[in-house]
Amino acid sequence: SNQCELLAFGNALWNEEAGAYIANIAADSAFIPEASVSAGVSFALYALPEAVGRIGQSITPNLYSTRLQLRVTAEDGFTARDYPLVIYRAPGTLPELRDWDAVSDWALSAMKKTVEYGLFKGDDQGLLNPFDSLSRVEAAVLLLRFGGIEATAVEEGQAPWYSDVELNVWYTNYINAATHTGMINGHTDPGYRCFEPFRAVTREEYAVMMVRLVAYLNGQSEVEFLQAQLPAAREWLQDQSFADLDHVSLWASDHMAVALYLRIFNGSSDFGILQIRPQDPIDRQ
Repeated sequence: SNQCELLAFGNALWNEEAGAYIANIAADSAFIPEASVSAGVSFALYALPEAVGRIGQSITPNLYSTRLQLRVTAEDGFTARDYPLVIYRAPGTLPELRDWDAVSDWALSAMKKTVEYGLFKGDDQGLLNPFDSLSRVEAAVLLLRFGGIEATAVEEGQAPWYSDVELNVWYTNYINAATHTGMINGHTDPGYRCFEPFRAVTREEYAVMMVRLVAYLNGQSEVEFLQAQLPAAREWLQDQSFADLDHVSLWASDHMAVALYLRIFNGSSDFGILQIRPQDPIDRQ
């Protein structure tokens, strides 16, 4: 309904005593939200004018983030729309990882934020390993944490999704949830389905995953989101000079166009030549 408008914003911080996120939503401000939640703690509230006030809301926490859904009903009492939002747990102390100085300058600020919020972690040796390739199972974990999605267990007696994923290892539930929500797909070969959990994620695969995540955060299906963004993305790409745009696989081309257009994925400049390098593995940083 055109009666629904953005009227308020606020933030949510972890309250140890309450054991919950406390969201204080104040009126008298308006802004246009980004596709995903800005800086991890800001969020938007959509409401009708008469519905706006000061609200205290307790939210059952996930370990890293919580996904909410606000339903706004228009004045006719029937027209309604759901608005998804994700609130991330307030940051704690930045872990003392031993290779912060190895992180590239352009990635350092973002890496610190993701580590501070517990969305990204070092290994058991206290290392970030920023130039190591990101594996498919690591990508699944990151997507779920950013999306506020619970890792879902495979029920007892139920066969695992994939023939190369064991039932009771630390990453089973992450892969199960990432597949169930459509964030990551496996591969079907004659006689079995495989996930390849420790294979490095390519840059075009990661672009597809990130577009799916943004669509999910916007409360849209993957198809709806692509249809809405592609016309502008394709027009924008015509004015860009990516030398290897035609190297992007056909199955990833629409997602890559949208990812580049929305700046959720960037190319790289090598000796003045702008490239996507779609089949290269993506780094952890």
